[in-house]
Amino acid sequence: MTHKYNSLNKKRYFVNDSFFDSNEAGPIFLMVGGESEANPQWMIRGTWINYAQKFKALCLMLEHRYYGKSHPTPSCSQPFSTMTTDDVKVFYNSVAQNFAQIVQYNEVNRLNLQPEFQNVTINTVCDMFTKAGDEPYEALVKLNDLIIRMGNADCIDYKYDTLISDLRNTTITVDLGRQWTYQTCTEFGFYQTSSDVVSLFGDYFPIDLFVKQCQDIFGTILNETLMRSRIDWTNTNYGGLNIEARRIVFVHGSIDPWHVLGITESRLPEMPTIFMNGTAHCANMYEKRDENSKELTEARIQIETYLDNWLNK
Repeated sequence: MTHKYNSLNKKRYFVNDSFFDSNEAGPIFLMVGGESEANPQWMIRGTWINYAQKFKALCLMLEHRYYGKSHPTPSCSQPFSTMTTDDVKVFYNSVAQNFAQIVQYNEVNRLNLQPEFQNVTINTVCDMFTKAGDEPYEALVKLNDLIIRMGNADCIDYKYDTLISDLRNTTITVDLGRQWTYQTCTEFGFYQTSSDVVSLFGDYFPIDLFVKQCQDIFGTILNETLMRSRIDWTNTNYGGLNIEARRIVFVHGSIDPWHVLGITESRLPEMPTIFMNGTAHCANMYEKRDENSKELTEARIQIETYLDNWLNK
């Protein structure tokens, strides 16, 4: 396995050619990185490596621009010029994210977790609140402590001004919060809000909180109207839920909160979908385990079948 930099725009990429035979050239598998630093373990682990071995594929992983060590610009700057109420909102949002993190990756064999945390699941959290005999507040404290240890952090900083100050920092750092926040403000939205007084987390972090964050970080030009128009552009440009393409399989798990934003029903024969009950975020991409459900195991086989059919047409 090797890793290199594209000289034109400083994007890092990784290559695994151990299965590739140049005399009998197979396909090229490309993994496009997400909103984090590229993890080299993907070049030797994961389901796609099993597929690559079978189909004698060349494996390439491209680190997402502006994340990790792929810096096309010298900084993350851009052209947009006691507990406060905002502190309380950030605190409640942080507590909610503790639950969201566990749910999103429930029972997923993630490569970047220490072994002691790989079995932290929804059931773990449920047991904290139902079987330990603690008051709800005490259970929340224990869950918070667990999340802090999983993230190798010291505490949760709920100060709104600190959050904004950190995200205004345009220096390229390991912390990738500014890049992702900018994309949510100008391309995606994707905000997990709570705006109903009678909901679990009350009305402490409605959409207004995230619009305010975007304006305080990147400039007042980013009002809700502009943000909605940019999100509309993203969906129009890339097709949204009405994308028309060929040879794409859309894979989702029922526990993954993000599945509601994805394509879960096939509209075209060349755009099949696989919906796995009881699985979480990207579960099919990780290495198989004996504990995997029947649906997850069958999904990996089904994806391999699609690849086999498409590559031999």
